Amino acid sequence: MRLYDKRCEIKFITSLSDDTYHLGIVSPEISESCIPGQFLMVRVNDDYEPLLRRPFSIFRTEPKEGIVEIVFEVVGKGTKILSERRSGEFLDVLGPLGKEFKINSKNLILIGGGIGFPPLFFMADFQKSENRNVVFYYGARTKDGIFFEKELGRICNKLIITTEDGSLGEKGLITDVFIKDLETGIIRGEAEVFSCGPTAMSKEISSICKRYNLKSQVSLESVMACGTGLCQGCVVRVENAQKSEYKLVCKDGPVFDSDIIIWED
Repeated sequence: MRLYDKRCEIKFITSLSDDTYHLGIVSPEISESCIPGQFLMVRVNDDYEPLLRRPFSIFRTEPKEGIVEIVFEVVGKGTKILSERRSGEFLDVLGPLGKEFKINSKNLILIGGGIGFPPLFFMADFQKSENRNVVFYYGARTKDGIFFEKELGRICNKLIITTEDGSLGEKGLITDVFIKDLETGIIRGEAEVFSCGPTAMSKEISSICKRYNLKSQVSLESVMACGTGLCQGCVVRVENAQKSEYKLVCKDGPVFDSDIIIWED
């Protein structure tokens, strides 16, 4: 798959909440090449501070319009600068990068926690014409952390929303609702599970899937300097042939079979 390093115009940037933004860039080449699970490395401005690009999961593509979209949360200086950019300005974008989700079943369970939902939204949108049954579990602390609910309702066969405070959907943790559905038989063993979110959630989902003998893949989030494996900075420890070794989230992932991840305490 070809990698592009492009100077891309910002088509739009909109605020979804006080600290969450939806951004679209114009790049026909990247838009036509993206597969769910991959990501972009974006230089947030043309200055030397910050120097390094930031990684962002691909949220959606519109190949006919040549647009690639991301959703991001302001968590530091780089994302703060990006949130202040405007339509008509330009960004240096490298992508698509990373390994994609591998799909082997017609029954897909997607579990997105917090700002981890974008690559799963892309996957659900990508699968809508593939005659697959897609169930999407989407969890956040409050209703203010749930985005694109109507769109998800249209592209998924079933959408289950959970909030920790009960302000929208079922009250509680997304992992608790997932276990409840497993115990009541709503989810069958032939389904595949795909997750992305906070590390604690991903670790728990992995443990649950092992317990119920469900195949699962996880998209890991990590700080990255280059996105191509050159800097060797974004490592994760995995099991391989009864021994552990280190893999690179950017090059070997960000998608991994969740049962090989050695989750750190």
